[in-house]
Amino acid sequence: MKYYSEKTKKFYDSDTDLFKDEKELEEREEKYRQKLAEQVKRGSEVDAAYDNYRALRDAYVKDYGTYIYASKDAGKDTEGSFIDGWFYNLFRL
Repeated sequence: MKYYSEKTKKFYDSDTDLFKDEKELEEREEKYRQKLAEQVKRGSEVDAAYDNYRALRDAYVKDYGTYIYASKDAGKDTEGSFIDGWFYNLFRL
């Protein structure tokens, strides 16, 4: 006798195989739901942080007139500064 699963849309030779595959499918779906819930939660945290950033930036602009972003990598060795140094040493500019 063949068994058909509405969840997996497959035929099975025994009911134990059917129940086993349905249980595995339910576990995978639960893991997916948990990951999706975590993604939504972290996304809302990022949105809240961004809203806080915008409020602080707007208050700063209101007080001082402008805001200029300064890179945290300023003054550190980066690929561009390596190339600049290489050209400097090669051509003694």
